[in-house]
Amino acid sequence: MLTFSKGGVPVKENASIGEIITESTDFILHGSSINTNVSIPDNLWETKVDREQISQVIQNLILNSMEAMPSGGTISISCKNLITIGNDQREHRYIQIKIKDSGTGIKQESLNRIFDPYYSTKATGSGLGLAVTFSIINKHDGFIEVESEPGKGTEFFIHLPVCESIEKEITGNDRKQTAYSKISCTILVMDDEKSIRKLLTSMLTSLKHSVTAVENGKEAVEAYKKNKFDLVILDITIPGGMGGLETIKELKKINPNVRAIVSSGYANSPVLARYTDYGFSGALAKPFHADDLKEIIEKVISS
Repeated sequence: MLTFSKGGVPVKENASIGEIITESTDFILHGSSINTNVSIPDNLWETKVDREQISQVIQNLILNSMEAMPSGGTISISCKNLITIGNDQREHRYIQIKIKDSGTGIKQESLNRIFDPYYSTKATGSGLGLAVTFSIINKHDGFIEVESEPGKGTEFFIHLPVCESIEKEITGNDRKQTAYSKISCTILVMDDEKSIRKLLTSMLTSLKHSVTAVENGKEAVEAYKKNKFDLVILDITIPGGMGGLETIKELKKINPNVRAIVSSGYANSPVLARYTDYGFSGALAKPFHADDLKEIIEKVISS
């Protein structure tokens, strides 16, 4: 089958995912009028991958986005370090690659079959590019997710596991073994990114907390009116919606003593540095470790 002949057993080597993305993007978009935004943090973890196969994945997804934007548009590519807690109650480290376009989007019925071989939403083409992509990521012990709505573009999320030797190096930096909190709380989480909501819910549930996760400030306020949570974790920025700064003001109208932690991927944000000035009880910079989450919760709850 073509999917497997093009996505054979990976020949892995230590690699910089950022370099692979930059090289692949420059190659596939050379001479194109498509606008691109590429954001790769300096502290992105390295891992072992088959460089050629991961390059093929990036090019396949970019090509898919280009075909969804025949009149031009924007492709945004970003990466981040991601820690999840699995069913085995252990931490798992991934490098997440997000590829987002401003194209036509995909209907739900097509979205469910997007990685099937020989299925395509295009007038031409077999759809094998995405099937090959799925096969390659699967053989790297990773996974890929897609979110899309007609008229709102498409987002692909690639998750590549950090190899064991590099993971040991990361965890060996004088990091104490995580001990689950004895404090059990009801916690409200607000973040516009589905992957972050899933991550926080997984971490907090593993720490024996009860979690409600919402997408924006309006939903957070409505949820808080129904249930006075022990703790709230708010993302600063919610594109097109009520962010953390507006939300904390509304929550304080309901409960002046609300305990809230502000969260942001911008480590240099003045809100993180002076969180009490903005009405918060604690601050959490992304990406964060499970220990960081546990410690800040215990600190805020016990204060």
